[in-house]
Formats: sequence, structure tokens, C-alpha cells
Amino acid sequence: MKSYFGILVCCSLLLSGLRAQPATFEVTTSNSPPGAEAAIEFATNIWSQFLTSEVPIKIQVNFIQFPGFLGLSLSNGRKNFPGAPIADRWYPLSLVNAMCGTPINDDDPDMEIYMTTLTNWYFGTDGNPGPNQQDFVSVFLHEIGHSLGMTSLCNVEGGEGSFGELTPPILPTAFAFPDLEGLPSIFDHYLVDAANRSLVDTDIYPNESTELAGALTGNALFFNGDSARAANNGQPPRLYAPGAFAFGSSCTHLDQNTFRGTENGLMTPFSSSGESKQDPGPIFLGILHDLGWNRPKTISSTPPPPSRLSGLRVSPNPLLEELRIDYELERSEEVQLLIRDAHGRLLYQSPPQRQPAGANVLFWTAEGMSSGLYVYQLVAGDELRSGMVVKP
Repeated sequence: MKSYFGILVCCSLLLSGLRAQPATFEVTTSNSPPGAEAAIEFATNIWSQFLTSEVPIKIQVNFIQFPGFLGLSLSNGRKNFPGAPIADRWYPLSLVNAMCGTPINDDDPDMEIYMTTLTNWYFGTDGNPGPNQQDFVSVFLHEIGHSLGMTSLCNVEGGEGSFGELTPPILPTAFAFPDLEGLPSIFDHYLVDAANRSLVDTDIYPNESTELAGALTGNALFFNGDSARAANNGQPPRLYAPGAFAFGSSCTHLDQNTFRGTENGLMTPFSSSGESKQDPGPIFLGILHDLGWNRPKTISSTPPPPSRLSGLRVSPNPLLEELRIDYELERSEEVQLLIRDAHGRLLYQSPPQRQPAGANVLFWTAEGMSSGLYVYQLVAGDELRSGMVVKP
């Protein structure tokens, strides 16, 4: 096996003509071998199903002869941007742009991905690599996932653990590597130990300390976000944190022993020939939602058009047996309710029914549904409102 190295749940697999904007990608490649660009487009189209952003996500992809890895993802980032949900945390630039609804990175790419040419790639898109081939789509999906937000700024060196003390990578980037100022990433913000204590709480784990090193290498590291827990039967998912710290693998993947071979296997740290995983999995989608993907914009350079659908209230959440959706219409519209699971699969679709102007209510019965994350989509005319509910 080889190590590959490095942010809703699907709140919208969108219907055409609705206001929420599925993410699009602008990809620039360098030295790409035959077949690679079609596989790259296939992979970005998969991610487009699970992300919303009014700003295209820009990726620079470089193919190089580099031994020892399959892919390496480097994310451009920002902290303390206007409307940042949490101060003094580094956010991936693609997420910042999605939150703000306007690009703040000029011509710089949001992420730079290096893919090795020293492996036998399978560039097909059917998920059927040969026994001696690496599935390119799976690995490329994985690398995009890191730069969407599953990136830790931790390190262990000389027996001390730290956040935000990394030096520039050995490979060149098309964007300037910032002074991290000893600050963690937004992904690091959710890291906890087995006792649910935050690793970025410096009263418990001082930065550049042996205590922090122990927590980062104790095989007891977890991601404690609400959506990720809900997708993992109410428990924080375990992360890969072996006793010997491996930079680029430790603390920035789901745990190999726990999740390899499951529906959540895409973001585990190792890939074998002949394997294919072309779905993000509900836990990683939950992580992305916790980080801020597919949530309302924090700021916008242009005001949205006036809405004819307002007053949306969803209860109860967490969900018991019946979901109640209250809303108001400015004028009579055809209204439809859709319910999806964490993968975006359609579970329920009501027939379109014309509803009068004013206050209205819809119900969905969840009796018998398993625990997990569910996405509701309320369509009124050409407008869409969506959100997430949790069933314990």
C-alpha cells in the first residue's frame, strides 16, 4: 500500500433554475498524461453534487515524477476574513469564497494538487481499476477533499506537538505560503481527545508541548463536530493518529482501521492497487458541513433578489417522528418537499401542490427512519430553501 497525502452534508443536489448554486470548478493542468483530464473532470463533477458555491473553485494540478506518494494537496487559506465564523482559525480559500459569495483571491488558485507519474494509474471513470492499477478518480477526489477543509496544521517534532508552526512545503506553490502565526486550522478547531477535551485549548494542551505531542500520537484523536457525530451514530469519528507521527498522514485522515473498506473509506490514509472509492461518504460530508460548507453566506457583495419564500421554521430538530416545516409565501406558488439522505439520495418527494399566499405548513413522517443526517429541500416556484435535520 502507498500513503496518499495531503470541507453540509449535501444540502443541495440542486434542481435546475433554483437559486442555490452548485459548485463549479476551474482546473488548470500541467504535464497531464493522456486520459487524466477526463478523469479530473469526472471527479470534479462528483464534488459539484455535494457542494454549493457561487464562486468557482480553482485548482492547479501538476503531474510530476515524485516517489513515495500518490497525491499531495496544498490549500490556499485565509483567517479573520470579513464574516469569519471563528476568529484566528485558518480556513481553506475555496470555503472562504463560498461563505462570502464573492472571490477574495484574485487570480491565485484555491488549491494546488500534485499527482505522481510514478504509478500505474487507471484513468477510467467506472471505478474498475485492474489489480495492479491505482484508481485515479478515487485518489484525486481524496486530494480535493483535503483542500476543501480536511487539513490539519499540526506537527510533532523533537517530542513536542504544535499547531501553526509549519514551514513552507518543499514543492513550489502558485500562491504565497503564509506565516501561520501559531494558529490552527478550522479542521483543528474540532479535534478532541478521548475525554472530549479540545486539542486547541492551550490551558489543557499548550502549543509546542509534550502534552500536545502525546495527544497527536496516542491513537485516541476524534473530530467533534455536530454533523460528523450525527453521521457516525452520535459518536465523534476517530481520526488517524498512530504512535509514530507521520506528517501529512497523521491527524488529517479518518482512522484506517475503523473506516477502511466502509462507505466512509475515501478519506482514510492508505490506498491499495485495485481499490476504488468514488463517494465522499456521510462522515466526511458531515465534517465539511461542520467546517462551514453549504451554509448561508456570511457576507455578499451584491444583495440577493427579493424572496417570495420566507419565514422558514423547521421543528423539531433533532427529529423525532414527524418534521414540521412552516413557511410563508408572498403569493400563491406551487410547493414541493424533497427529503434526501446524507449521500444526496432522494428518499421522499411530495407532488407539487399550489399553496395560497401567507402562512403555510408541510409535514414529513420520519417514523422508521434510521438515525443519521437528513436534508430537506423546500421548492416554491423557482426558489429553493434547504437545510439539515438530525435523527438521533
